Amino acid sequence: MMLDNLKKIVQKEIKKEEESEMEYGERNNDGNTDIKFVGDRYGNLQRTGFEKAKKLEGTKSAFLGSLKLVKENYVDQQRQDKAKEQKNINNCKKDKDKIEVKLQEQKKLIELFQKKIEDKKEKINSLKRDIIRIEENPESIDIEKPNKVIHYIGLGILVVLSLYMFIFYSSASYSAFFKNFTEDFLNNQNEGGVINAVFDPKALEKAMNVSVMELGFILMMVVIFFALGYILHIFQKIKKTIQRYLAIAGIILVTFTFDSVLAYKIEEGMYEIKVLNSTTDMPVHTLSMAITSINYWMVIFAGFLVSMFWGVIFDRVMKYYDVEHKIQQQKNIPKKEIIEIERDIEEEKRKISNAEEKKIILEAERDLCDRVINGDTYIIDYRGLEGRILNFTTGWTRWMTANDIDKTLIEEIWKEAKYFIDTHRGKNNQDNNTDNENNI
Repeated sequence: MMLDNLKKIVQKEIKKEEESEMEYGERNNDGNTDIKFVGDRYGNLQRTGFEKAKKLEGTKSAFLGSLKLVKENYVDQQRQDKAKEQKNINNCKKDKDKIEVKLQEQKKLIELFQKKIEDKKEKINSLKRDIIRIEENPESIDIEKPNKVIHYIGLGILVVLSLYMFIFYSSASYSAFFKNFTEDFLNNQNEGGVINAVFDPKALEKAMNVSVMELGFILMMVVIFFALGYILHIFQKIKKTIQRYLAIAGIILVTFTFDSVLAYKIEEGMYEIKVLNSTTDMPVHTLSMAITSINYWMVIFAGFLVSMFWGVIFDRVMKYYDVEHKIQQQKNIPKKEIIEIERDIEEEKRKISNAEEKKIILEAERDLCDRVINGDTYIIDYRGLEGRILNFTTGWTRWMTANDIDKTLIEEIWKEAKYFIDTHRGKNNQDNNTDNENNI
């Protein structure tokens, strides 16, 4: 499609050439037309292309060499145009002033962006100092600095108490709800002491041997007492003083009630053993009898007091983590701000990079203008070269067609011509400050 377009352009050029009466070429000694141009029209280039193809047998390598000669001849003509040269010098003088203004603008922009980056870096350093200050002195943000030593001591005690509570409440729950004190006494497995009555080292194993449901009940009882201690910690967070104290009193009462039930059931079993050991009749076991029994209160305080201690220490441990979390939140505020500022810095750097690129281009344009003004460089308008290449190629391919050269080779010649034109057409877009004319 591109080659067809080129050919249509050539047909328009041919029509123009037929109207021209200017001299287009000279003959050399061998009778062939040489690449020499007279005047500004180039209709003879078709004739020259034809003759050159005939002389060089239309090969692609010869064609490429001839295109370079066409270009060189065109450049020589451009150089000999003194009026145009002076026009280019005048244009460059005007353009240089505009370029200098734009160059100064880019330099000021770069300085502005660099100043912004320095300010942002100083802001980052300030935020980093804030982070260090928060770590070393949380009191500056109204947060009491946690004591790590006390925390780890409390954590160790909490682990020990957790183990104790698991053992106590699993054994106490089994003893209270499933243990047969009379059978154990008859089998000489229980001598009636409170320790043997409460702590059964095989409580979980015995419960498992009976049923999974029994084991599950015991484990759930243990979880309930841990939950009561956890709720004590939750109620500590209630802001209103009266409500907080009422809630804490309520959870203490519930915990005491649970422990009382366990203590009563265990003390009742121990009383049954006393009945078996007694030689006289003993009254039926009642709540008032349990309350006056030392065994009853030993069971309560072995569980209840430890539960309260566990809840208080757990609350203390969790408060440490709450404070650490608050400190971390306060540290995250400047950290997030630092991330945003670093993004802004990258954006400013990108702007500097763009400004630097523009600055380099403007400096190159200014240097080009200086070279043109000083006469060190001449500006060539390559737009006029396209018509010459097209006409020369047309003459070359006519000879190939007339001599029955393969159409594939003819297409190759047109492709090479198109590539040559595209290469130099690109030059016309390099310098917009010189009327699309280019330095060579």
